[in-house]
Amino acid sequence: MDDSEAARDPIVHVRIRNLLHVRLVGDWFGNLYTGGGQPVVPTPVYSVAEAHWKASRYLEAEREIRAQLGRFPQDMTGLTMLARLQAEHLDDLPGAAATLERVLAQPGHNPGQQVAALHLLADLQLKVGQDPDAARAALERVAVLFPDSPYAMQAAQRIAHLSEPGAVETVRRRGPIP
Repeated sequence: MDDSEAARDPIVHVRIRNLLHVRLVGDWFGNLYTGGGQPVVPTPVYSVAEAHWKASRYLEAEREIRAQLGRFPQDMTGLTMLARLQAEHLDDLPGAAATLERVLAQPGHNPGQQVAALHLLADLQLKVGQDPDAARAALERVAVLFPDSPYAMQAAQRIAHLSEPGAVETVRRRGPIP
């Protein structure tokens, strides 16, 4: 049988059609598990840094976090992890403040992220620095940056609670807002 006869043979057509269906169905099921032809979106991975942190290897944790931030400089998770690590374990509250200032200085951070950075700064100022005035200044910046907003109201409520006796001790026991 030559090629022209094979092309007209109905059995050959059925076999080819069946092979195509098997391939299409197989590809469809395979794509369910592999994501198909979609490109993988890179994301930061902090598991190594967290392992170092839990093992009290803080300098190694800082190095891993900085490595991820080198690839993903605007990653809020990495920036807040770095700030907490600097303030709570490396005794570098000014470095933590500078890290959180990056959130305010970098374009692309939404207002919620900027407010969260200032609240974390206030928590660290209270917990580590035991400085209610510095915490108040961080919270007042929320009202300056986002006047007449729910963020400003929340900051005003926190400022009002700072004057209560035991406010610093409450934050030290509770820890920073996650």
